[in-house]
Amino acid sequence: MPEPEPVTITILSSKRVIIRLPLFCAARPGSPATGLRTIAAADGAEDRAGRSARLVGGVPLTHAPAFRFRSRCRLRPAHPRSTRGRSLRSAEGIGRDTLPASQRAGRPLASEPAHRAGSGNVLPPRPSLHSTAVAGILGLSATALVVRAWARRAERANPPRGRFVAIDGVRLHYVARGRGEPLVVFHGNGCLAEEVILSGFVALAAERFRVIVFDRPGYGHSTRPRRRVWTPAAQADLLIGALERIGVTRSLVLGHSWGALVAIAAALRHPDAVRGLILEGGYYYPCPRADAVLFSGLALPVLGDALRHTAAPILARLLWPAMLRRLFSPAGIAPSFARFPTSMALRPSQLRASADESGLMIPGAMILRRHYAELGMPVAIIAGAGDRMVDPAAQSGRLHGEIRQSSLRLVEHCGHMVHHTAPRPVMAALDEVARSARLSRTSEASFRSNPRESVDFAASQR
Repeated sequence: MPEPEPVTITILSSKRVIIRLPLFCAARPGSPATGLRTIAAADGAEDRAGRSARLVGGVPLTHAPAFRFRSRCRLRPAHPRSTRGRSLRSAEGIGRDTLPASQRAGRPLASEPAHRAGSGNVLPPRPSLHSTAVAGILGLSATALVVRAWARRAERANPPRGRFVAIDGVRLHYVARGRGEPLVVFHGNGCLAEEVILSGFVALAAERFRVIVFDRPGYGHSTRPRRRVWTPAAQADLLIGALERIGVTRSLVLGHSWGALVAIAAALRHPDAVRGLILEGGYYYPCPRADAVLFSGLALPVLGDALRHTAAPILARLLWPAMLRRLFSPAGIAPSFARFPTSMALRPSQLRASADESGLMIPGAMILRRHYAELGMPVAIIAGAGDRMVDPAAQSGRLHGEIRQSSLRLVEHCGHMVHHTAPRPVMAALDEVARSARLSRTSEASFRSNPRESVDFAASQR
């Protein structure tokens, strides 16, 4: 075994050490002894500037604990003044061979294209934080442009079908059908007036009533200013004022789902304007709702705005089929709903209204529940017996027990969208309230004569 040559350690600074040594491959049989290799090490050396030390040892460098080779590394100068024509590596690894080119044949350098292409000896360059941020911003911007294009296309494909009324800085869209006694309909969360019209219930009711269906604030073609908190009471005041603007001073009011809270608030705050109530599939008593908590985050001013204009519409499109099945279960999705303008419901503006009302659902029910017994007009409560969105017994059944002059219909084999799957029982509840409203107050007991009724959905359609 040949005698190992000395290793010279030259300390250039307190942080950079240049080590010049012969490769000890010659210590192994059959390995040629070749040239010198330069290594830069970030070492807190005790021997400071200008001094040098000599290290003599027979341990191969690749086995020495203090100076172990690392196969994956990136080239960078060890010190700006210490290269002297040679490229040095950082403290993470080895330096560039200083052998002549003839002796380095077949051994490409780490800085050469072969290594940059991914030979396994060199780590690929890591993307900087700046480049990652720029790529993220560009991706979000592109997604926002796509979502905006979707929203504009949806509005062009679904122009307003009715008229507009402006009140208190809000532009409300409404559709009116038929002649006769006024019936005002408030749709639920996530829907719009078009959904109620497509159900077939409006066509039935328009035979005997003047049906007025509003796009509630933020839905369909109605605006929803952010400077207000759109509680059920705030919406009730706005919509009753809008009815007065179009010449309707007294009417029957039907509210579905979240719209039932608005209908109750209107009856409590404006009893002279509401002759009777029809409440379908409503949420009347606070209870834990995971969907309300999760979805309400989209109403936040900054983070919610970003999500609504980028990821939320795309995710909602993916979840939409499952949401529909849950809405209609245990019945199948009604054929009438096939024409529902899904793209209108998934616009960022309407997602904000839906998220806002998801957060206001529990507080709204908590405020109104103390006043249900104060309702003095006839009330018909109807719900699907298999509703998976709200518990019909805990919500509709309990409300029926609190309102003296109320009736309750549970429609068998129906879910949350009774007016789609079984419009005739809803029509029967409307007729019942209309008849009672025409009678004097002394006849309210007759309205209570059949306080609870179970309606078979299949039989009701025959």
